[in-house]
Amino acid sequence: MPVQDLTPQLRTRLSKVERAVGVFVILATLLLLAGLAFYIYKMSEKKGWNKAKFPYFTYLRSGEGIRAGDEVTLMGFPAGHVTKVEAMPPFFWEGNVFIQFEILEPYDGYIYDDSVVKIVAKGFLGQRGLEVVQGGLSGRGKPHETYKVERDKKNKVQRIVGVWNDQAGKHVPLSDEPKGYGLKADEGASVTERAEKLIAQVEGILPDVTNKVTIILSNLASVTAKADAVLADAQPILKNAQNITDNLKDPDGSLGKWVLGGQLNGQLTQAIGNLNVTLSNANVTVLQAKTMVANTDTNVTKIASSLDQTLINLADLTSNLNAQVQMNTNLVSNINNTIVSADTMMQGLKRHWLLRSAFKEKKPAPPKKK
Repeated sequence: MPVQDLTPQLRTRLSKVERAVGVFVILATLLLLAGLAFYIYKMSEKKGWNKAKFPYFTYLRSGEGIRAGDEVTLMGFPAGHVTKVEAMPPFFWEGNVFIQFEILEPYDGYIYDDSVVKIVAKGFLGQRGLEVVQGGLSGRGKPHETYKVERDKKNKVQRIVGVWNDQAGKHVPLSDEPKGYGLKADEGASVTERAEKLIAQVEGILPDVTNKVTIILSNLASVTAKADAVLADAQPILKNAQNITDNLKDPDGSLGKWVLGGQLNGQLTQAIGNLNVTLSNANVTVLQAKTMVANTDTNVTKIASSLDQTLINLADLTSNLNAQVQMNTNLVSNINNTIVSADTMMQGLKRHWLLRSAFKEKKPAPPKKK
């Protein structure tokens, strides 16, 4: 349907949708461009596109495991990358393979004329890499910077003035040394060579190992036979140990029965029973003694109370008697006269003829003759 055939409301809505779609497309394009710019910036930092590059080279016996574009490390940091790997003419005196690489700023400040390039293993598939060793630490005279540069106020490299030349003993223009500064290589054996040497050593000692394994196997067979005999002899011991274990697993005092024996166990049980009876009797005796002590305490308390009451009564009687004596002063003299009169009467009765015989004393009987 043509746009002019639409109603004004639909045309208004369609224009708003077109405007929103246009804004979305613009925003998406801006985000895409921003992401692309950020990726290019990070890639430039990683590749060092905006940094000064310092060319170096070295010679190796073998270029195994080294490819153009590989990272070059310095103190464990990625400091550059390999730019060229090519073979040299046969019997070239410096090496069979020419390796050229670039170092990015500011790592050039760590490299002096006594620095070396170590070839290190990377991975398990024969890959190797270049690691530059920091210079200026060898102690052989005054070290020289490999490159002379001009820097700005922010210490960034503005221009490479010259490269050090060992023969001339000074810095010369980089145009005179287009390959850069040459570093000595500390190559060592490659992974393949070391693997071949290891295999050769293994093949050399393999016969001895085989003979020793044969001897060990024969000894192992004899040891196995002896072990079978020992196990056969140990069967009764294992059976006895099983019986002991079964007895120990019995929860009904099996360990005590096994250690003490039947007779000793019975005697011990009887002694424990007698001890229980003795303890019960002692307990009853103690209870009776406790009851007796309680009763005695009660009786003593009662006796003490009665004695106290008796003493109180005696004190009252004495006080009454004292009061009577104090009140009747002639009482003692009257009692005395009464006693004297009674004695006179008794003496008179003894002399009376009628009662004289009643008071006559009997003579003791003479002793019998033997």
